[in-house]
Amino acid sequence: MHHLGQPMLPAHIVQQVTPDMRSLHDAVLMKEDLLLRDRNPSYPVLTAKVPTGYGFVTTYPADLMFIRYEDIFRLLNMQQLDRNLVRLVSLSMAHDIAMENTTDIAIMDPFYMTPAVVQNEQAFLAKYIKDFLVLNKDKKCFAISYFREFKYCTLLLFHPYHSHVSYLDSGLDPDKDFTDLKSTLDKALSGFIAEVGIDKIRHEKKVKGCYVCNHITKFPCLKQSAHDNGMEAWFAILQMRSIVRSQNDLLLPSSLQRMFVNMADTTDENMTYYVVYHGRVPGVYEDWEDCRRQVHRFSNSYKGYTTLEEAEARYANFRAGQRREMWRTPFIVMMLAATASIVYYVIVV
Repeated sequence: MHHLGQPMLPAHIVQQVTPDMRSLHDAVLMKEDLLLRDRNPSYPVLTAKVPTGYGFVTTYPADLMFIRYEDIFRLLNMQQLDRNLVRLVSLSMAHDIAMENTTDIAIMDPFYMTPAVVQNEQAFLAKYIKDFLVLNKDKKCFAISYFREFKYCTLLLFHPYHSHVSYLDSGLDPDKDFTDLKSTLDKALSGFIAEVGIDKIRHEKKVKGCYVCNHITKFPCLKQSAHDNGMEAWFAILQMRSIVRSQNDLLLPSSLQRMFVNMADTTDENMTYYVVYHGRVPGVYEDWEDCRRQVHRFSNSYKGYTTLEEAEARYANFRAGQRREMWRTPFIVMMLAATASIVYYVIVV
């Protein structure tokens, strides 16, 4: 528990933290000291205004965030956090991404990401997510914090171009119901595809004629220990920060992206036929193990389909395209040679 005007961390830890953390700790303490001396009526609450122009929710009451000093104490001491602080940290990281022009990743304002909105305002939330995806359509990965309860958070990694959502949940409770959330994300994906076009989607999945996501709710991630129960929000912040830092430092391996692609095919029960486009023996396969042996060490070289007819048709189109390319290549070489001859003639003659 935080005591008025006292350091947020024990003295021996303050001496060991990084310069950035020490600077943050001292700045918070200085601000608190000023509020106490001025007998500011707002203490012990800090008010943060949500900046405009970044796609954040800025309409009342989302335009302001109220953070208690006790919340900051909990963050620095790795204790249970509430959604206000998680939203503040999320928007701070999103702002940094925008200012630093970080590629491939975007962080969505999680203000509406609660069970009440998911259950009662599904169409509204799906449109909000879709609009954010379209606004950042040059990005590949979208980090979204979802609060199952006020202090229990799951980090979603949404890859719309691969129709894939990974649920990074550090909680130990195995019985979590994401049914309404899945439906909302599926609707957002359908709206996104309608906006950008199906030709831009690398991997699509349909159920009853509608585009849906491949939901990996048990994605391997950092897990809490038994005595840490209730710290999902803190773990969500940690994992989000790690992903952004890896992206900034270009340390996020391309194999992770390929893993998402592979999981989208291999974990989908509806995908029973596979087309190997680039592998040892290209063709149509009915068994995943046979397909896997053909594409070992090849990325983005196959795709799953629900019917044999569709798989064979896609492979036939692929082969026809290859034949056209084989005819076109000598023609291009011939044209380049002719162009070179003309240039030579103009220069020499």
